[in-house]
Amino acid sequence: MGMRATLAIGLLLAASLGFVPPIERDTSHTVRALLAVAAIGLAWSWPALALRFGPDLRRAALGGLCILGMANYWQFDRSVAMGPGDVTDVTYYYLNAKYFDELGYDQLYNAMLVADDGVATSHITQIRNLATDELESRDVAEAHGQVHVARAFTPERWHAFEHDVRFFLRRLSKRALAENFFVDHGYNPPLPWAVAGASIASWVPVESLGWATYIDVALLAGAFALVGRAYGVDIALWAVLFFATTFSGRWPILGQSLLRFDWSAALLAAMAASRLGRPAMSGSLLAFAAMTRAFPALFAFPWLVAGLRAIGRDRHQLRVGWATLGGAVATVTALGVVSLVWWGADAMWASVDALALHARSFSSQRIGLGTVVLWRGETTREALRAVGGMAEREQDYLDVLPYLRVLGLGIVVWLGAVMARRGRPPEDDAALMVIPFFAATVAQANYYNLRLVPVVWHASRLDERLHRGLLALLFAVEVVAHTAQVSGLDRHATNALSSWGILLWCVAVGASLVMTPLEPPPTGASGPR
Repeated sequence: MGMRATLAIGLLLAASLGFVPPIERDTSHTVRALLAVAAIGLAWSWPALALRFGPDLRRAALGGLCILGMANYWQFDRSVAMGPGDVTDVTYYYLNAKYFDELGYDQLYNAMLVADDGVATSHITQIRNLATDELESRDVAEAHGQVHVARAFTPERWHAFEHDVRFFLRRLSKRALAENFFVDHGYNPPLPWAVAGASIASWVPVESLGWATYIDVALLAGAFALVGRAYGVDIALWAVLFFATTFSGRWPILGQSLLRFDWSAALLAAMAASRLGRPAMSGSLLAFAAMTRAFPALFAFPWLVAGLRAIGRDRHQLRVGWATLGGAVATVTALGVVSLVWWGADAMWASVDALALHARSFSSQRIGLGTVVLWRGETTREALRAVGGMAEREQDYLDVLPYLRVLGLGIVVWLGAVMARRGRPPEDDAALMVIPFFAATVAQANYYNLRLVPVVWHASRLDERLHRGLLALLFAVEVVAHTAQVSGLDRHATNALSSWGILLWCVAVGASLVMTPLEPPPTGASGPR
């Protein structure tokens, strides 16, 4: 975004966190909704504001919303911004990464119960079996844990594990432990993620964890800066504003997790690198996102289409395609080889099984077309229990999942044909992959930070009414989500309303592709190459 602009924003943000009194979390949701409303007005009037007040004043208004948005994101509270106050998420990722050799993908909860020996967890009655995804009694889980601990841990490693477990359990409330922590799906990133995750967790003592959780802040800030360099300061500021307002950023909070925003930073940076004419870098970043979270592999599809389209037509674009592929292959090879050397093929297959199990589960935290199909308008947990609760809803989801996957595949094929005919740079088409992702999966709400990709796409074309409307629609989804949250609706209802809003965006984008002539873009339309 430019060194002076970045420094100015950083100083003003720090001042906001230092002198404005902290606010409650629900209050921050109300402010997010109001910021989203302001963003809608700003997006729709974007060209008119430049004519009336000039681009500098317009940018200052956008930057001011970003500063207010990020300060509000951290609730104007330095303790929220500067360290893992909520350690729930970082507990999963730090402990399981650091002790992956002993825990694998399914023994974290069992081993924690044994390490605690009832001191902080005596009130826990149910534990999720991470191998089967079923709930089981605490006694059964602890018995399994005792057997596993005796077999897997050396005395030295067990002593270190006990120390780290007690550090986290002292910081988790009894309510969080009973209602959320031990029934969550725990740790399930692809094995290559642990190349970085385990290295950091093993190197950083648990008492210094606050520094490690700020790696995500640096990665995302770097991605925004690269977007600013490739697309311009205004587009980067729009991305920051969306991140500051989206309900998908509610949990985990940036700065309170361990490498949970690496994939989203990599996706944004890959788009920017492609636009800047750095294909090898772009391919490497796309591969990193795919290797560390799996689903971002879908967003590499436009680059595949562009490479295939260039065969026999455009030697320059074919060279670009080979460079992109080279960067991707180098990253996949490096991460894959290191993962296999450290943990072996069995761990890699266990990673695949854990991902598949997680992808088939359904909860109130999920967003997608499946949520739209299954929601019947229940706004309270009592109303949901009356129709069978989340267990019944998960079974219904498994029944419709094959149809959703077929629909998603069909959309990918259709988009491939559209991309091949349009001939636009792949970073322009990356946002379209949100449509099949939405159709074929029900992902956790936090993964819908991927909407930063279409935000950049729309923000870079605000001179067009269509893109002003679509950007406004993305912010309108956030108005609805935050309003639902502060109104006390059940989380399933909140995410169902978000799903309906994203469906409307997908339909609008799809309709625009059908109605818009598919000529190639004019020369130079893609920005720096």
